Amino acid sequence: NNIICDLSNISEIVDLVKQIRDLEVDVLINNAGGAQPKMFAQMDVDELIQCTNLNYHAPVLLMQAVLEGMKERRYGRIVNVSSIASKSPRALIPHYGAAKSALEKFSASMAVAYGENGITVNCICPGGVNTETSLINRRKMASISGKEENYYNSMMASGNGLGRMVKVDEIVSLVDFLISESAEAISGQV
Repeated sequence: NNIICDLSNISEIVDLVKQIRDLEVDVLINNAGGAQPKMFAQMDVDELIQCTNLNYHAPVLLMQAVLEGMKERRYGRIVNVSSIASKSPRALIPHYGAAKSALEKFSASMAVAYGENGITVNCICPGGVNTETSLINRRKMASISGKEENYYNSMMASGNGLGRMVKVDEIVSLVDFLISESAEAISGQV
């Protein structure tokens, strides 16, 4: 079943949670996220709320919808995709970094609360991912801050030790590992 939902809209999130609460979910991967770069002085309340809904409230409510079922079955894997923005200041997306940081702390608490039930909860913080949306948003950040178009993309590629952007399939491989039996002792980690 495909369920379409705007995860930045709290009422749609609540409806989604109602639809999945009774499903037997063994693996939850919260991968939705993002924020439009903008000077803080120009951010309106709706943008701040949508960002928090998408990057924090949606994954928290989705975890709430599945964790009790996982507990009953004594098995579950949750991977929340956070961001390197939670680790270092990002002047044009402070709302995004703050929401992802909150998600990491909440996830660690859930790992402790449910760990004895065969459930792992982890976050990953990819940095400089080579997706069209990420590339575009970093170009917007450069434009807003008066820098050369690829300034932030170049910074991400040169600052990660790889000398290139992170590939999507590399993130997928990490998620695959974290939901595998080989990672059953890894929980509450970022």
